[in-house]
Parts: sequence; C-alpha cells; structure tokens
Amino acid sequence: METPFIAKVAQKYNLSEQEFREALFKTCINFNISEEDFEDFIYLADGYGLNPLNKEIYAVPKKNGIIPVATAAGWIKMIKSSPNLYDIKLQKNTDNEDNLLSVTCAMYLKGIKYPIRISEYLKECKQDTEHWRKYPARMLQNEAIKQCARLALDSVGPFFYEEDEAFYKEEGVADLIHEIICHK
Repeated sequence: METPFIAKVAQKYNLSEQEFREALFKTCINFNISEEDFEDFIYLADGYGLNPLNKEIYAVPKKNGIIPVATAAGWIKMIKSSPNLYDIKLQKNTDNEDNLLSVTCAMYLKGIKYPIRISEYLKECKQDTEHWRKYPARMLQNEAIKQCARLALDSVGPFFYEEDEAFYKEEGVADLIHEIICHK
C-alpha cells in the first residue's frame, strides 16, 4: 500500500517507498507493526529530523502500539539542531576516592542569563547492561545531557523514550532493544 507521506520521506533517502519500508524493517523495526503506527513513527522521526536508517531512532512494541526510542546519537542531533542552544557544560562529580557519583549538565540558552542544570546520579541511573558496566561515566553523561535537554529545549521531543527508560517502563523491551542495536 503506497502512502504519499511515506513515499515523500523515502525520496529523501533516494529510496522507493517499498525499499524504504524494507530497510526500516531490517534496521530499526523488527516486529509486526500496524500501518497507522508505522506512519506515526515515520512522521515523528521526520518531524524531528532523525534518520531511522542510521539508528538515530527506532521503534519497540508496547501493548497498544509502539514506543519511539531515540538513541544517544538521535538525542545529540536534536540538541545540536536547537536554535536556542548556546553552550553545554558537563561536570563529573566524584567522592574522595575518585568514584563517580553524578554528572551535572548545564545548558546555556540564548537570551537567558542562567543555565538550566540537571544532575543525574549513578546510583539511580545505572542499569545492569554491558554498556553501563563498561562505560558508566559516558552513559551517565548521556543521561544528564538528555534530561537537561528535555527541560531546556523546546525543539527536543517529549515523545521519545531513552533506551534505558524503555528497559524499565515496558516489560520485555530490553531484549528487543539489544537485538535491534547489536544484531541488525
């Protein structure tokens, strides 16, 4: 079934609508999805300038639809495209033995005197995943950036789950996310 909107988005990637659909099901959607949910997913990705073929966004199933999940690359792309962003500063906070406790992100916006600051705490955010075990500082930094962006920037969508949020908000999603990111 050809859809004018989907065909238009497919053209941005120099693909036919059918090629685009097939590519998406190979890269970022690995389950059956309704046409309505598929169109919603593409509309959301396109509206925020995210490329699902580059895994900046992907979809995972939930009971009555899908969960759009923006990857770290997708979040950074949305943040960098914000016209109000002036600067970002990150501060790692450690204890006396140099163990990471938290990361604070400050976003400076044009026309606003003081930055928006958010701290994310390792104790609260750490997940039992390979990435968190290998790169806790990087993962916590990503968390702080994403949460600060949600508060500070109008251009960053409130519609997206983060990868870690999808783990604990929807049952059974962790395995799907791992499969989509690591094996496709």
